[in-house]
Amino acid sequence: MPLDLTRTSLLVLIKEKSDHGYSLHKRLMATGVTTPISTGALYRCLRKMESDEFLVTTWNTPKAGPASRVYSLTSTGEQELKEQVDLVQREVLGLRRILNIYRSC
Repeated sequence: MPLDLTRTSLLVLIKEKSDHGYSLHKRLMATGVTTPISTGALYRCLRKMESDEFLVTTWNTPKAGPASRVYSLTSTGEQELKEQVDLVQREVLGLRRILNIYRSC
């Protein structure tokens, strides 16, 4: 798959800690890595990753408050994350080269 920083960032955050959508949205925005994303777009991305079998969900049903869907990485998601991180690393190297050229002008 081509590099998708939103998807890659979500996979990293979910690898760090299984979490529900609202919290993932807050954590993603706090990284400053991607352009702002609406919660609707985030949930569409999460559902797509679930249908691609990168994620599984469980329901957290607290005694107080609403139930929430908790997203966790699958082994397929781990492999996708590894491939995406490799793409990010290549992109970062290219960007560093471009910045070095810019600085030398």
